[in-house]
Amino acid sequence: MRRIAVAHSNKPILFILYIILIVLLFYRLESVPPVWYDEGWILSVARNWVEYQHYGQLLNGDPIPVTLTNTGKPAIALYMLSFKFLGVGGYQGRLISALLTLINIGLLYHLASKLYNPSIGLASVLICLLVLPSISFNTAINPIIIGRQAMGEMPALFYLLLGCVSFVHSNKNIYIGTLLTVIFWGLAGLTKLQLLPSLIACLSVPIGVMLIQRDWRSLKLYSYILCGLLLFFFFFRGFSPVLDPRINPDSQKQLLSITAFVPIISKMNIDHALSTLLVFSPPAVVGFVYSLIKWFKNKRQRKLSNNELLELSLISLGLSWILWFIFLSVGWTRHLFIPSFIGSIFIATLMQNLGYSLKGKRGINKSINLFNTSRPISQNVTRFLF
Repeated sequence: MRRIAVAHSNKPILFILYIILIVLLFYRLESVPPVWYDEGWILSVARNWVEYQHYGQLLNGDPIPVTLTNTGKPAIALYMLSFKFLGVGGYQGRLISALLTLINIGLLYHLASKLYNPSIGLASVLICLLVLPSISFNTAINPIIIGRQAMGEMPALFYLLLGCVSFVHSNKNIYIGTLLTVIFWGLAGLTKLQLLPSLIACLSVPIGVMLIQRDWRSLKLYSYILCGLLLFFFFFRGFSPVLDPRINPDSQKQLLSITAFVPIISKMNIDHALSTLLVFSPPAVVGFVYSLIKWFKNKRQRKLSNNELLELSLISLGLSWILWFIFLSVGWTRHLFIPSFIGSIFIATLMQNLGYSLKGKRGINKSINLFNTSRPISQNVTRFLF
């Protein structure tokens, strides 16, 4: 009953947040910020898919394979559907990303509430929207600015969070929950290939824990999800050239080698990635590390529930992504968006353990104070839009 009461007390704050978000996401959506390189490639493919039934670019009016698009079909299909039913245009393209931002914020609240409690859910949303962007006004980790651009981050995050929510509710129907988790996480990996190693890690680490604990039932479940994910990913990834012979696998591999999996590790590249990480995402790193230590300290000696296993999975996903960012990426700040978004949950748990809670009437007052302390970021966003 107390959990339900806390959830109801959060509704006014969430309602106000959503009203503000709708204004910030949809006002002058077609022009602010200006459409840029990555968006151009994605939207051009979506437009050609609608107008010419060709998944790729045009060269002098002739179809050519999709080459420099670092976002997969599951995301571009969403933009294509918007063009198909609403017409081709910048607003229609960005509309999908803005809508997904609203959904992802709701999924973040729901996931954190199920893993912990509604107070953590509310704190996660406030941290994601107000605290993380206020560290530095950088568009690459600001969910409002990212949500106003037609890129692959919001669709990938959408599929990832849907998979997590499906797993949380898998106790109602284990077969449907497992199948949906495999499908949504597979779509997330196909949307952004950077996600695949982290998805494998987020399943492999709990499998290792289950082997030590001899929890064969959970081990079987996670093994099914891992095998299903790999089969789903490689089937559709390998089947694409068969469906469309114009797709050039070699060009896609070359693109991956300079954006997703950089094969040459240099000290300069690592230094750049580390400096970017320490400037823009230190709270997420601290949250993941703290939660990992706390998890193994409190839960390693007993059988674990699905929620506790998913908690370990998300921590593993975040930390493996950060390791990938340091050692195998080009160090672009935008690549920190997804772990920063997920990391909001674990920053919230850290804050609660330090005595900062958003429960009851005091929680509302603290939320107002959080709005006030983050006023500079609100002013910067307003200046950016108007």
